[in-house]
Amino acid sequence: MAGQGGQPMRGMHCAGSLRNSQIDGVSLQSLLYVSRRGADRGRCLSRVVAKAAANGKHRATAQSIGQLRVPSSKELQKMRQFRQQQIFRQQQQMRNVQRLAPPVPPVEKPKKQSRSASPARLKGHKKDVSKKASKKRGSVARQVDDGMSDEEFATFASKYSLEQAWRPQIDILTRLGLTPSQLSKIAESRPEIFQTSEKTMRRKIAFFKESVGMTDNDIVKIVCRSPRVLEYGSEQTVRPRLEFLKNCGVLDQNISKVVLKAPMLMSLSLKETLEPRSEFLRNRLGLNTSSLGKLISRHPQALTCTEDMMQQRVDFLMSKAGISASDLGKVVVAHPQVLHYKLDSMVERLEYLNSVGMSEKQISQAVSRFPQLFSLSVTSNMAPKWHYLVEHLGGDVNALCSYPGYFSLSLNNRIMMRHLYLENIHGSAPLPFPLGHLKMSDAKFATEVAGTTLQEYEDFKKDRSSIMDGRSDSDSEPVEVSIATQVGQQCLSNSKQKKNGSNFSNVLTMPKSTFNLV
Repeated sequence: MAGQGGQPMRGMHCAGSLRNSQIDGVSLQSLLYVSRRGADRGRCLSRVVAKAAANGKHRATAQSIGQLRVPSSKELQKMRQFRQQQIFRQQQQMRNVQRLAPPVPPVEKPKKQSRSASPARLKGHKKDVSKKASKKRGSVARQVDDGMSDEEFATFASKYSLEQAWRPQIDILTRLGLTPSQLSKIAESRPEIFQTSEKTMRRKIAFFKESVGMTDNDIVKIVCRSPRVLEYGSEQTVRPRLEFLKNCGVLDQNISKVVLKAPMLMSLSLKETLEPRSEFLRNRLGLNTSSLGKLISRHPQALTCTEDMMQQRVDFLMSKAGISASDLGKVVVAHPQVLHYKLDSMVERLEYLNSVGMSEKQISQAVSRFPQLFSLSVTSNMAPKWHYLVEHLGGDVNALCSYPGYFSLSLNNRIMMRHLYLENIHGSAPLPFPLGHLKMSDAKFATEVAGTTLQEYEDFKKDRSSIMDGRSDSDSEPVEVSIATQVGQQCLSNSKQKKNGSNFSNVLTMPKSTFNLV
């Protein structure tokens, strides 16, 4: 029997779109359970058609049969996987039924009559006793090595509905460090991994240790995050993608970090997905192998973005943020997450910088130097820090442009602490406050700027933190959060006024008393 183009009809492997279709009333769903090769493919469809014709209800014509198209290799593979999962689920249901059934009482065997014990038999009996003792010691040792005794496994298996046949695989994962709750989640989300043989699972875990450079803790994390990694072929699937990462410039010591951050890379196609996206990053951003390796090491999820998605972000950075083509690669390498951010949220950050008085050129410079601005919240991060800079540190837009990383510092633990410490030691802090004092370490700030010891500065921070914690407890929310909420609400109110045409010169009108914590 043939389909279109004279190709043999593969009746048992119909495409997913044809599962619910019919041949003159004969459902094709009945064809999906067959998994044969050669001439049986045509005979499968013939039997269904003959059965319908024998019933006298429907008649299958050659024209309707010829409308079936031959499925592709990917569709055939999906059909096989679908059938395997069905079989596995059915087997699991049968095991559950058997486990819930009442146990059958064992049949007592008749006892054999004891013979007279001769010296030779007594000597052999001693040997038997020694063998039994050694076997018992070996079983105890195996329980210790497995990390779970028979009683513990029985309790665990009944609690999380696990199968006795999964014991060897569960023992392997338990020795790695997986907890019972983690194993139960894997059993619910991806129980197929327990069908992997014990030998194959050991070999795959050894591959991740030797070839990828992962520790037991790393393997636990990646298995919990993506259990399917234990189903991938070590040589056919994982190793080619590891070589791809090395060719992209990822250093050997960073390979395990990349796989741990983005295990989904091991399932993406090399020819159709990974290689085209890496070429886009090379050509569109002008990256060499070293820069591309840094980008992937910092944020391997960038390879999960489509070319269209990355192109939209690149166009936004150049047209809206004013990033030049020469700085584009440097900006994306410094913060590859910009390839994932929503365009609306990125517009919100740029509008806020414009609202505080920064020109388009200054915004472009700030984003070029600190692209992490796109990851910060306006209401709870940027607005309160800008207010403290203007009202208490005597800063302005120029100071912010010189150090845009100011927004990344903690308002409560870094900015306010150092400002208040200088006021406490010297009676007043310099105005405008040098933002360079905020960049350095605590030890350098305490000794070179404040002229004290590091211990004195640490004691001051502890006392000040206890005061702030006491106020936050009385106010039922942290001080920094309440400040951010007030300033953020003020910023949103002013932004609405700006859209309505009112003056936006005083973006933040919060009083200085808002930050007077002493």
